Amino acid sequence: MTSKKVLDNKMKLNLGCGKNKLEGYINCDIDPKVNPDEVIDLSKDLPFKDNTVDEIFTSHTLEHIPHELLVEKALPEIWRVCKQDAKIKIIVPYGHSQPVLNHYFHFFEDTFNNWCESCYLKNKKNSDTYSY
Repeated sequence: MTSKKVLDNKMKLNLGCGKNKLEGYINCDIDPKVNPDEVIDLSKDLPFKDNTVDEIFTSHTLEHIPHELLVEKALPEIWRVCKQDAKIKIIVPYGHSQPVLNHYFHFFEDTFNNWCESCYLKNKKNSDTYSY
């Protein structure tokens, strides 16, 4: 990691920042042209230690990750790096909004209902029986 913006002992990540850089956050993006603090591909391992992140913000990013990589890599990696009481703010387009060619996933009101620790561990253990 080339940058460590940790204020008041709080690590905050802005994942998929694009040109929307947030003060006090480690601004991360896959595109080096937007000059992020960290160049990060959310379909790969995040370069942060387990249980070290206090807050994650991501806006209009997760829908650009293919479903399998979102479920198998991006969301588990977000879960892995976050502290138990971390705040996560996810902004995604509504599932019935106008289709866009590079949107791989459609989100609805209940998309994240099963994204809790017990559900995640159960689904991971029984991935052949339960969907994420």
